[in-house]
Amino acid sequence: MFEHATVQPLISFQHQHETIFNLIEQLATGDFRLIIIDSIMAKFRVDYSGRGELSERQQFLGKHLALLTLVAAGMSTTLSIAFD
Repeated sequence: MFEHATVQPLISFQHQHETIFNLIEQLATGDFRLIIIDSIMAKFRVDYSGRGELSERQQFLGKHLALLTLVAAGMSTTLSIAFD
């Protein structure tokens, strides 16, 4: 069923963000139709803990989601995100 799938395990929110730029290269050279991101908030919750960092986390998450949306729209690819 998923013989043409690519899986990228992520270790941190920063790694997750950097992976977007690798994704752009893969989308440009491959025939991808769907991007699925499972538990996008999990890495953010680990690296940003407590209410003192809530604003910073929300701002970075907003930029991250905007970038993902632009990438998917620019490459005519469907984006599905599970928040946790």
